[in-house]
Amino acid sequence: MPCILNRILFQRQNRFDSAIFYAEKIRNDFQGHSLTDEMLLLKAKIYESQENYEKAADTYETLAIAFSHDILADNALIALGNLYQYKLKNSEKAIQTYKKIIENHSNSIFITEARKEYRKLRGF
Repeated sequence: MPCILNRILFQRQNRFDSAIFYAEKIRNDFQGHSLTDEMLLLKAKIYESQENYEKAADTYETLAIAFSHDILADNALIALGNLYQYKLKNSEKAIQTYKKIIENHSNSIFITEARKEYRKLRGF
């Protein structure tokens, strides 16, 4: 899969526009493939590294909704909660996101962090 290698190469070279292009190409060309969720997560991380927080949040949300029972769903939700809390300064959305992790992903490795941040934002 040369597209995947191109995406990795461009990301490591900090050529983010090209990396996003190849992530989208992989996602469109191989719909339903097991790598689709990983491409979304990497795309969101690229947006976040570019300080394009709104696009990163949209991409994390898309991943969390489209792949809600996937192994990367909790990764997307914790990243989204942190993004809302620390970068976008939207405490209400951060609380809702952390609550989703607590309620829907109780076996997640991020459950402790989600509870801690949820309590901090709620004032407990």
